[in-house]
Amino acid sequence: MLQTDAGEGLRIDVSESSSTIGKRSLGTSCGRKDEGLRTPKDVTIILLKGEIEFALESLKEVKREMAKLHAEKEEIWMSEKQSQESMKCFATQILTLQEVFNNFETQFETKIQTVNDKLQAFEQIIQEAGICWCQTKEVTC
Repeated sequence: MLQTDAGEGLRIDVSESSSTIGKRSLGTSCGRKDEGLRTPKDVTIILLKGEIEFALESLKEVKREMAKLHAEKEEIWMSEKQSQESMKCFATQILTLQEVFNNFETQFETKIQTVNDKLQAFEQIIQEAGICWCQTKEVTC
């Protein structure tokens, strides 16, 4: 068992296949051409290298996911902005329509009052004509 810098115990299985992999990896990356078995330190370095590579791949995936989420956030923001603009436009159209209805109501009330006045005048004329007719009928009778 090896001790890490943090004081944790690290169990390493140094089998023949892992030492062969270690020879190739360290031999090419460090420029050494050792044919012997790797030391526990070499195996630890190889394992840590693998962990770092895995961590880097994980970080790349996180970065891709963050970019995707950022793009979705931008789309949502643009959609929200368009919705707000649409709502402003809709509110303006509603206020305009309300004003048109109010004007129509005022004009309609004015026209109804005019028709009502004409009907009252016509009714007055009919009553006067009826009275006049009755008076002329009485005079001739």
